[in-house]
Amino acid sequence: MILQFAHPRLIDALTDGRLRISRAVLLCKLPKVEQLEQFIRYSEERAITKVIRQSIARPKDEKIRPDLVALLETIQRQETRRPGSVAIRFGRDERTVILVVRDLLPAANSQKKLALT
Repeated sequence: MILQFAHPRLIDALTDGRLRISRAVLLCKLPKVEQLEQFIRYSEERAITKVIRQSIARPKDEKIRPDLVALLETIQRQETRRPGSVAIRFGRDERTVILVVRDLLPAANSQKKLALT
């Protein structure tokens, strides 16, 4: 079934271990264009979840604790200046996690003093 109905990128992902057979079978029930879109979303969600899990599980020597109000204002300004530059992903956890590139912290710090501890 997979060989007959799967998008070629799904077959590649099965071959290199990025996709399991059970997920491929579910995706094969969709049209090929949707298979690829859903696979990309699935891959992104897995990658984000992995980064979050690793970040939360490992205590770091250097912890950055920015002023959240200033940070959110900076993110809002960033989205206003460059629409689409802020991506929101909804997870399954019951907590809010914000991933910010380090480049955004100096911008927030220069506009308002962030309490970095």
